[in-house]
Amino acid sequence: MMTSVPATLRGTRHNKATQTILVIAALGAILATYAPPAAAQELPPEIQVDRLMVQADRQIATGQYGAALRTLDRILELQEEHDLELPQPFWMKRGEVASGAEDYLEAMASATRYLELAGREGEHYAAVLELLDEAIARGCTPERMTATLESVQACLAAGADPNGAGEDGRTTLDWAAEREDPGITAALIAAGVDPAVAAAAREAGGAAMSPGTVFSDCAGCPEMVVVPAGSFMMGSPGSEDRRSDWEGPRHRVTIGSPFAVGVYEVTFAEWDACVAAGGCGGYRPADEGWGRGSRPVINVSWEDAREYVRWLSRATEEEYRLLSEAEWEYVARAGTQTARYWGEGESGQCRYGNGYDRTGHAELEYSWQPATCSDGYVRTAPVGLFEPNAFGLYDVLGNVWEWALDCWNESYSGAPVDGSAWSSGDCSRRVVRGGSWGFFPRSLRSAFRGRSSAGGRYDGNGFRVARTIN
Repeated sequence: MMTSVPATLRGTRHNKATQTILVIAALGAILATYAPPAAAQELPPEIQVDRLMVQADRQIATGQYGAALRTLDRILELQEEHDLELPQPFWMKRGEVASGAEDYLEAMASATRYLELAGREGEHYAAVLELLDEAIARGCTPERMTATLESVQACLAAGADPNGAGEDGRTTLDWAAEREDPGITAALIAAGVDPAVAAAAREAGGAAMSPGTVFSDCAGCPEMVVVPAGSFMMGSPGSEDRRSDWEGPRHRVTIGSPFAVGVYEVTFAEWDACVAAGGCGGYRPADEGWGRGSRPVINVSWEDAREYVRWLSRATEEEYRLLSEAEWEYVARAGTQTARYWGEGESGQCRYGNGYDRTGHAELEYSWQPATCSDGYVRTAPVGLFEPNAFGLYDVLGNVWEWALDCWNESYSGAPVDGSAWSSGDCSRRVVRGGSWGFFPRSLRSAFRGRSSAGGRYDGNGFRVARTIN
């Protein structure tokens, strides 16, 4: 049985509840009036920067350079978040702190930023120059400079000497050889590193022949360059324009040791020297009336090319050979992963290679679309006229197809992953790489593959040589 509540009592309870709510609301308003100051992170960003600068000064005074650098990094985060304009002395301070923390790459970056903003009129110009020189001297020793590709780029951007040698006589190229990262060596070569520095160290009993070293084993022998050990992804990704199934599956290949490769394709002059010395079976290939001398030798079969490297090995007492297909793609890419060593697209072909373009190739009556430029050569071009890749190799794409050691296989399924030649498959046909003067842009890609009869002699086929480094 339920007992009803008198209306008067119900009203009393309601009034008390209402009063309680009103009291709480009033207290809230009073407390809001006396709220503590806003937290530091809620202060205007300019004030936060000032507070952090004071904090960094305290850390610097107690020798906590690592902590101070992190504090200054927080200021950079605020700058990015709020688009703040930092005072020029900030970069001077950050450079000094980074140097104290032995982060010389950051010290160089900060000093360089100060110079960009303040120029020669900056109040701290002379001090920043000293800071920059000290950071380069300590942070761009050959060992530190070549620690990563980023450190190479930072040191070069700051004006470090890529030809520097350390106290032990080892050069940047010597250290780069140990990194087994072709991108590092390629960056040094592109920056103008002089292999003669490493050669002088060798003559003085220093390091062995280093990547980037250019040499020739005899008068009339091909000019060679040493390339570093390293690994790369061989073949083309499924997204690459105009790829074929022959170019996959994409797989990682590791080149375990440095080796030397011809700077240029073997020329008629070099072939004729072999014949004059009693080698190459006495065979004098026709030049089709296009010229001999410094033009790449053509109308040579895979078997002819093998005769040449055998003669060269005997003449120099060194181990010369054709490149394996994996070695060929490795040196063609020279640390890049784009479709071509000059970029992803066809633009630039006439700067880097002699291929099918608008230079009179219409006479070939191909239905293929030519490159939209003119390289000046209808057939073969003398070697070395176009721009090289990052390893310093010329005409790797275009001019003539280059014979590789490998037997032909329809895909890379089961291919060696150590850089060696594939000695099984259809060995009556051998791999050719790089395209030629008569091939259109879709074929002038680092991953593109071709095949030819091992005994066939064609006006689009030539070769490049490799040499083992002992």
